Amino acid sequence: MTKLILVTGLALLLNPQLGSAYQLMCYYNNVAQNRPKLGSFNPADIDPCLCTHLIYAFAGMQNNKVTMRSMNDLTDYQALNTLKSSFLDYIQVMTYNLHGSQDGYTGENSPLYKSLNDTGINTLLNVDYIMTYWNENGAAPEKLIVGFPAYGQTFTLSDPSNNGISAPTASAGTLGPYTEESGTWAYYEICSFLNDGATEAWDSAQEVPYAYQGNKWVGYDNVKSFRIKAEWLKQNNLGGAMLWTLDMDDFTGSFCNQGQFPLTSTLKNALLVYSTSCMASVSDLQQVNAPLYSGNRNWKRGSKAMDSVSPVPRE
Repeated sequence: MTKLILVTGLALLLNPQLGSAYQLMCYYNNVAQNRPKLGSFNPADIDPCLCTHLIYAFAGMQNNKVTMRSMNDLTDYQALNTLKSSFLDYIQVMTYNLHGSQDGYTGENSPLYKSLNDTGINTLLNVDYIMTYWNENGAAPEKLIVGFPAYGQTFTLSDPSNNGISAPTASAGTLGPYTEESGTWAYYEICSFLNDGATEAWDSAQEVPYAYQGNKWVGYDNVKSFRIKAEWLKQNNLGGAMLWTLDMDDFTGSFCNQGQFPLTSTLKNALLVYSTSCMASVSDLQQVNAPLYSGNRNWKRGSKAMDSVSPVPRE
């Protein structure tokens, strides 16, 4: 039995033997299977040892029942169900999409802390403030799951020589070669950008990187920022992390020179999600990929300085 959460996804317990005090919940976006070449990602590409839970995005809903949104949904549901189901009792907070091209200036996708340039409402748009808000308004910290994005927000600079935080922008960045979405690049597409000569800078106030080349600019997370955020999460006794999405991590290991699933693996290691018996064997992946048919079936700061919900609840 699966449980429908507010994003209308299916939450599955991937491996009951994974041992950790923290949860690592990973999203699989079903549109990823339609991406070209190395960007294509389907259930057979999932390493069942990486995460404690998998959430399928997105399902349909009609009359309080899960319905198909595409012809592939039923096959995908059944394939993922071979990995075992579970109920969730957590609050997933989407601590990303905090800045974007609609702002008219550059900004980080998921900063841990506020920027030195932030004023007014922008001082609220950071992970630390958002999670503090939820806790101070009654949410138990051990039930709070912090959102970690495996993608960045892209911008087109108005003036390539003005390329820092809060620099004026003309529009969203160019489409990624694989994700083909306006304003966002997957982590592996950002690695390609860096490999092509872009300059990477570290935003020490917000504990996240950004990169630029010519009039192209992207604010994102990397292995370093994930590690810092995970330590912050543990210091504040939160329930764990959720990743959006597995298919935007470098799942092939072909782009970032950090192995397969570098961002997800960073969270797995930092949160001590482990199992001596869990192995992503060829038979596991063959079983998931086999044809299936229908049937009845106050927070601490670091040393440096289940329902899915929007970052700050509306009163």
